[in-house]
Amino acid sequence: MRTYTLWTCLSPKSLGELMKTGTYCFSKEELNARYGIAAEYCDRMYRWYTRIAGKFTSVPENNPYPIFLAPTKDRLLVNEKTPVFLKLDVPEDCVLRCNISAWEYRLSSLYIPSSAEDAEAHTQEMIHWGAGSDEELVNTHRGNFYPHLRKKIQDSWTRIFTQLNVDPGIIAFTAWELRKEWIEDVRMEISQIPEDVALS
Repeated sequence: MRTYTLWTCLSPKSLGELMKTGTYCFSKEELNARYGIAAEYCDRMYRWYTRIAGKFTSVPENNPYPIFLAPTKDRLLVNEKTPVFLKLDVPEDCVLRCNISAWEYRLSSLYIPSSAEDAEAHTQEMIHWGAGSDEELVNTHRGNFYPHLRKKIQDSWTRIFTQLNVDPGIIAFTAWELRKEWIEDVRMEISQIPEDVALS
């Protein structure tokens, strides 16, 4: 089976869980700790992502939160709570490719255009109808007056998973669990590995 060499980053505590149990899933507790006041919004977006991803791949049950992976270490988003980098060899059927730029459009409740021409056509259509902004149509009662435009915007969001013939720099991967046997390398961004983390 084909595999991908991918990178992710974890906290030392999460690495310890992975090494001890053999698997790791992103939890609600971690989400709350990482995103603070934005956790409720992230919870809603991640659950939406997982639900739609289920149309394109098999998602493990009871794992609502995706784990984002990158093909190179330097493309990871890192904060001080996730100083451990993992290099993984992941089976193809355990990950789903996604367009990270399109995902950012979704996070902002924007229409994901299929091309520059489509983006311009959408702008002109919104002006023609006097519909306001994409965000207003999706997130307020204004969308009730333009249901065809709201649906068009919402339907475009599946392009996160289908619009993949793009610059490789905006392609990322998602998994819903990590497995110990996938680990090829562990790199720490701290002075030493915590005593409770066994790497074998």
